[in-house]
Amino acid sequence: MGMKTDVVIVGAGPAGCSIAFGLARQGHSVVLIDKKSRDTIGAKVCGDALSPAYYEQLHEALGFPLPDPDYALRCDTLVYQGSNGNHFYIPSNSGTVDRLLYGQQILEELEKFDSVTLLSSTTLKEVIVEGDTVVGVRVIADEPLEIRAKITVDASGVNSVVRKRLPDGNYKFPVSTPRHQRYVAYREIIRFDRPHDYPQQLVISYQPELEELGPSYFWIFARDSHTVNIGLGYTITPQNRGKNIKDINTTIRDRMFSTPAEGNYKILASQGDQIPAALPLPSCVANGLLITGDAACLANPINGEGHGPALLAGISATDVIHAALQTDDVSEKQLWPFNIHVWRHYGKLSAWGIATMQLMDRHSPKIIDEVIDTRIITQKEITTIITDTENSLDMKRIVFRALKHPRMTWKLLTLKRSADRIRSHVEDYPEDPEGFETWNSRLEALV
Repeated sequence: MGMKTDVVIVGAGPAGCSIAFGLARQGHSVVLIDKKSRDTIGAKVCGDALSPAYYEQLHEALGFPLPDPDYALRCDTLVYQGSNGNHFYIPSNSGTVDRLLYGQQILEELEKFDSVTLLSSTTLKEVIVEGDTVVGVRVIADEPLEIRAKITVDASGVNSVVRKRLPDGNYKFPVSTPRHQRYVAYREIIRFDRPHDYPQQLVISYQPELEELGPSYFWIFARDSHTVNIGLGYTITPQNRGKNIKDINTTIRDRMFSTPAEGNYKILASQGDQIPAALPLPSCVANGLLITGDAACLANPINGEGHGPALLAGISATDVIHAALQTDDVSEKQLWPFNIHVWRHYGKLSAWGIATMQLMDRHSPKIIDEVIDTRIITQKEITTIITDTENSLDMKRIVFRALKHPRMTWKLLTLKRSADRIRSHVEDYPEDPEGFETWNSRLEALV
């Protein structure tokens, strides 16, 4: 049994759905497949953080559906919390959204397009490559099915099953994301019997239980007045192998909420998973193939946020795929502009995250406490590190404030130098595949 389509997208998460939506509006036929059942597509282990700026921009560009206000909360404060109670309060235009409900809402909108076919409970078995071009996939739904497509999109998450199942070939990306470039994450949704202490706040904190884990963080994100999403993530390293992330989360939660002002609470959901903690793939395209979302490592490694980047990358991916289909040219070179967009935007943002992870790996996550306690970096400067794609951080001011803390000065200068080297290299991302090998060799040396 077989079918033909313009584009087959593996993964109906935010990355896959944003591209499917954009292409359907352009009149292209799309087959969207996902291994989950129809009523569970959208659910994912994450903090549910999603800035309204992401979905508002996507709505303006592609007409993408905005989340229902009943399950989307705007959060006006980002809080960095130390173990001793000290805080950074940063004004923020961020928020949270119920991933499952929003995912289901998006699917309902997609199913209104006659050109979109959704295949849920469908497992990828094989990627079809003819010559040096990806031409479709073979899957198992109710029965084996071959889907021929002009372009295949891997939006399957951190495990990137399309990449994994590619036959041997000369690709400019690894076939899988290695363990040391992943976070293991665990989260719980808990509901208190009275209003909690984190109204409209996203809290990222260092906790003493994290000290021996390497780069790591604990979060408390408000979902409504009585409900929060809590959890932790840490990079997979030899030093934390064998650790039980569920037990660590339970220890932190019991300590923080053992006598809560909010009152008693009930755990509504809990689950563990993995997310990327790396720079984007060195290349996200090949002949007939485009990779995006967590499969392309677009998540911000400094805080693990992948939902927004996955959604927003759909704008560029839609434009690039549409142009390729219009010209009947699905070559790597034709799809290359997606790489340029990814690296000059997500690559820049990720540079600070990778440099910060390197610093935490050398000096333990407790360095967060030191930064907060000394106030060497201001609230505004932390905002710059997280969100600014330009190099506008004034290190002279920071070093001046740090003169009384010479060890911290050295650590911060190391951080800045590492980030700057990566960001500068990102600016030189090649305009076409010809200059890639030289560029990538230097990237590997930097990272």
